[in-house]
Amino acid sequence: MLKRERFEKEYKSLVESRGYGMTVFSPLAVGLLTGRYNDGSIPEGRVKGLMEDGDDYFDKWFSPDGKEETVRVLSGLAEIAKELGVTQPQLALAWVVAHQDANIALLGFSRLT
Repeated sequence: MLKRERFEKEYKSLVESRGYGMTVFSPLAVGLLTGRYNDGSIPEGRVKGLMEDGDDYFDKWFSPDGKEETVRVLSGLAEIAKELGVTQPQLALAWVVAHQDANIALLGFSRLT
């Protein structure tokens, strides 16, 4: 939901031309889309979400240059979820499973609430 550039630029034509489906890994973006970080604070001791290159996932979204935009986007998602009468995680998961090119969403979560 937040990081779509690679799919939309590199993979979309392949998926469409071959009739493939995509597997979505971490549709809640390592907890980012759960609403826990909407205020821009990162709790001490949280588990690091590592990206492919080994960098901390949260460093990208909460760097001094990106934090304001991240909070704006997350707050907007929270408002949309509220208008629809769902939670922010429900909105993110529904967006993934409703996407025509996504066949599987791999969930990994530490708790149900």
